[in-house]
Amino acid sequence: MAYAHPRVLCIGAYPAVFESRNRILELAGFEVTPSFRGTDAITKFASRSFDCVVIGDSSEKLRLELIRDLRRVNASVPIVVVYPLAELSIHADLADAAIDSLQGPEALLRTLLSVIRKVPQFAVIPKVRAAASR
Repeated sequence: MAYAHPRVLCIGAYPAVFESRNRILELAGFEVTPSFRGTDAITKFASRSFDCVVIGDSSEKLRLELIRDLRRVNASVPIVVVYPLAELSIHADLADAAIDSLQGPEALLRTLLSVIRKVPQFAVIPKVRAAASR
């Protein structure tokens, strides 16, 4: 089945951060499937097609388990780990990319585009300032 938007499975534990990250990805043109629980994420991952997985805002132990479980299901789907500044991701080498959570949404979008190599159809067209067009 063809689809216009790259599909991303987003896994997170903190509702505010999770929701804002998902909304940013949706506005950037990604089709986001959210998941709060690891078992739910694995079930969704096994039953649907995804272009990438984003794991963020959870314990190191949970992130490591998720990466291993996701790789067992489908090792070809890229995994991006979002980790807090104070914690250098010890398992960044198991993921396809790792990004510091404080680097901001632009860095996350660049990272996703680099690992999936597919440009999304943007959901929101940026407004051009009148001053910029002069």
